Amino acid sequence: MGLLPGSRRDRQAALNQICRTLEKRALDMNGVVDPYAVVTPDEKILLELPGSSNPTRDATDICGSASLDFYYLKDVQTPRNPIARWKIEMLPGNSKAYLFVGSKGEKLDSSSAIDTPKVLKEVVGIPANKPILTGADLVPNAKASVEPRNGVIINIEFNEKGTQIFRDFTALHIGEIVAVFYNGKLLTAPTIRDKINDGKAQISGFKDLREAKLVTNLLNSGTIPVRLDVIGSKP
Repeated sequence: MGLLPGSRRDRQAALNQICRTLEKRALDMNGVVDPYAVVTPDEKILLELPGSSNPTRDATDICGSASLDFYYLKDVQTPRNPIARWKIEMLPGNSKAYLFVGSKGEKLDSSSAIDTPKVLKEVVGIPANKPILTGADLVPNAKASVEPRNGVIINIEFNEKGTQIFRDFTALHIGEIVAVFYNGKLLTAPTIRDKINDGKAQISGFKDLREAKLVTNLLNSGTIPVRLDVIGSKP
């Protein structure tokens, strides 16, 4: 576990809040009944997952982070921006991955662990290019489902501030591309077709429904301020 700042009393309060978040996340895991998390005297967290068929996997999932970021791909070619450095296309044979081709012929595969940080740095332009929206701008009511046309998706809704930002952004950038990253991995990069007034959107790009449900669980339950590592488990 990462270090929490403050006095012992402050750390205890923060750890107790983390326990409640873990319990909330665990409630949405298949088969888990009455999850319980408690802080030990040495400031570790003991997590009980009654009913789990795979406690190590479920604990690892529950303790994960949930970073959702929306970026404007200003350096990717569109009809409105035909001389941008990068071209984007779906990766042949993989409907969930993108291929970026640079002006000098360089290629970046969004599904490659090696290329992923390069996509963020060279195509998105971080850290100079900041996300227009993040998971903090969402109402905690995300829902995962499967649609005949779009496959596995998550329906999201922005809060009041996020809705205004999204409305203004989509109005200004019709015909351009917004990219959605989850924990640094590109999920989807749709073209903006129209101004979006209601603050609602769909996110695709998940490998299966289980992954999408896990992401909704993490998004809806709130963030955890430190990294948590599973150091052991018992059946």
